[in-house]
Order: sequence, then C-alpha cells, then structure tokens
Amino acid sequence: LQMFKEACKEIREAKEMLKSLEKEIMAMAIEQRNSNEEEEGSLKRDQEQETLLKNIKEIKIKTLMINLINRRRMVPRIIQKKKEIFKKKFLKGEQEKRREKTGE
Repeated sequence: LQMFKEACKEIREAKEMLKSLEKEIMAMAIEQRNSNEEEEGSLKRDQEQETLLKNIKEIKIKTLMINLINRRRMVPRIIQKKKEIFKKKFLKGEQEKRREKTGE
C-alpha cells in the first residue's frame, strides 16, 4: 500500500512537471511566432522600402531623360535663334556701312 502511495505521488509530480513543461513550451512557441511575425513584418517593410526606392530612382531617371531630350530638341532652336540674331546684326552693320558710303 505504501509503495502504491509513493508511486501515486511520483505520478502526480511527473504530471505537474509535464504541465509546467507544456506551459513553458507553449510560451516559447508564442514567443517564436511573435519574433517570426516581427521578422516577416520587417522583411515586408524592407521590401516595400526597396520597391519605393526603385520606383523613385526610375522616376528620377525618366525625368532626367525627358530633360535631356528636351534640351537636345532646344539646341537647334537656340542655334537657329543665334544665327538669326547674327544675321540681323550683320545686315544692320551692312546697312550702316552702305548708308555711310552713300552719305559720304
């Protein structure tokens, strides 16, 4: 009878130990899930930031290309305007020379 009581005590102690182990394991599993979720969240945030940075870079590149194209288009116009201004000045100079010659 005494051996039976001792065996029952040991079984109870083992059950209590198993329950405490189960609680600890559950707590560890919850902590693991939380840390995994945080890591996944941070990974998602990092990926979102990377995509945003890529989009920003693409937009900057596109605007620079558009500016470059516009400048290239403007160059012939600027050159034409300079030529026109030079021609006008040249013609005015010629007219003044002719006036001076005819006036003399």
